[in-house]
Amino acid sequence: MWQSDSLLWQLRLGRLYLKAVWLPLCLLLIGCAPPNTAYDFGLGTTEVAGVVDLGGADPSESDAIVVVLKNHYTFITTGSGSVLSGDTHPEFRSSITRPTAHIQRIDQSGSYLIDLPADVVSVDVLFLASNYLSKRMHFARSVGIGRINFRAVLPLIPDWRNHFYTYIQPQLQELIVDARYRMAEREQKLLGDWLAARKQTLEAKRR
Repeated sequence: MWQSDSLLWQLRLGRLYLKAVWLPLCLLLIGCAPPNTAYDFGLGTTEVAGVVDLGGADPSESDAIVVVLKNHYTFITTGSGSVLSGDTHPEFRSSITRPTAHIQRIDQSGSYLIDLPADVVSVDVLFLASNYLSKRMHFARSVGIGRINFRAVLPLIPDWRNHFYTYIQPQLQELIVDARYRMAEREQKLLGDWLAARKQTLEAKRR
């Protein structure tokens, strides 16, 4: 009898928890979510996934790429021997994270999947393709959200040349040359080759 009553109370507490925590969270996400974004619930965010949408064009036949910048928690030991981290000292979170960058593979359907290891607090994702307006999205790890689903819709842009030289090239060159991002040499070369090919195509059109 006691076990039955205990189980009943656990069920009631579970329902109260859902009403008090999950329902407001659902309403908040619905109201604040960026366009083309959906969420799968879970204990904490472990994945960002979705599709690169080029308005009907086949991503497998384009030069579309996804570049991911992950912000990792790190730890700082003070002179007194205490350890600061983003978890214990949120006011220092921005100054004690370290970035890494890598190129994310896109499959033939345009789908991508980005994993968030336990030490990643947030990711910035660059969606790029020739002749399309690039998109940069920021996703933060959140309690209650297991997976973030984002459809990256890239519209055609008439003056892609200007967009490339003023926005895309400076960002990617920084990722290649700045050692803070710890990009693998193989991916540095891939990104450099992508930039060189786009520049060559643009210059050929001017002749």
